[in-house]
Amino acid sequence: MSRLFVTDKEKRFFDSITKELIQKIICQKVIYYAISDEHTNTHRLYDESIRKTTFRPVEVNALVLFDDPIQNVGEFSIDTVWHIEVYFNVEELKERNLIAREGDFLKFGDITYEIEKLTQPQIVYGQIEKSVMIKSVCRSSRKGQFEVLDNLPGY
Repeated sequence: MSRLFVTDKEKRFFDSITKELIQKIICQKVIYYAISDEHTNTHRLYDESIRKTTFRPVEVNALVLFDDPIQNVGEFSIDTVWHIEVYFNVEELKERNLIAREGDFLKFGDITYEIEKLTQPQIVYGQIEKSVMIKSVCRSSRKGQFEVLDNLPGY
């Protein structure tokens, strides 16, 4: 469809429909943990951290798709890795003052996931500058991988 016939009014309408679909029909929620770069202790040489510190968690509506778990048989035990795809509405993230970043954590059910990859697969009427959803590919994280502090200011 031509850019001449698609205005901001149509984009807002499309946003409201996808937001309503996720919030009122799908009704899935994730707990989003944004990593605090300034409060996380990183190694000076490697610029990596064993334990990560996050801001206060924020509950976000999302569409969650599961993949089959992958089981690796190690020398001492079986390791099960879960993968999910989480789709966020861009407008809802803005309302909650969140910026999705790779390396942040999500909790869905009893499992905590780390965001490995972010993409914007849905665009409005072929206009790349008007995205509606953010897709995050997540992998289950190990226990003790990050720390939640309650005394830090939220977003």
